[in-house]
Amino acid sequence: MTIDYYDAAETWSRDHIAAAQLTRLRSLVEHSRKCAFYRERLDAAGVTPDSLRTLDDVRKIISKINTDRQNLLFSATLPDEIDALCAAMMRSPVRVETTSAESRPDVRQYYAIVPDSLRVECLRSIVAERGYRRYIVFCNTRFRAERVHRAL
Repeated sequence: MTIDYYDAAETWSRDHIAAAQLTRLRSLVEHSRKCAFYRERLDAAGVTPDSLRTLDDVRKIISKINTDRQNLLFSATLPDEIDALCAAMMRSPVRVETTSAESRPDVRQYYAIVPDSLRVECLRSIVAERGYRRYIVFCNTRFRAERVHRAL
């Protein structure tokens, strides 16, 4: 199997990342609308997947949420606009940071575009080929994380 590796330093432009984040947010809203609880609240805020275009649209959603709540935000990056939004919308936010890859030249970051059906096989191949002893794999569900854990 041939795997194309992409160095993190050669990845997408800021505009491309912003577009991808917006697409992901629209997908999340579309998925959330399947639940009556969230659909009711999104409708009250006038939010549809197609209506999301800017950070102001996200603010509109947050303004309709009960203020007696707990918010958690996990992000590999935190642009100034999102940081300001967090400061305005959260009470006593706590920020947890790790050392950046730039300050750790011994840490290499890669991503590979792989069909879903070949992801575990690809990961096994990368680990074996590169001889990594330690690595972090991000999965979007607990089920996938457990599947990867069993496979490795």
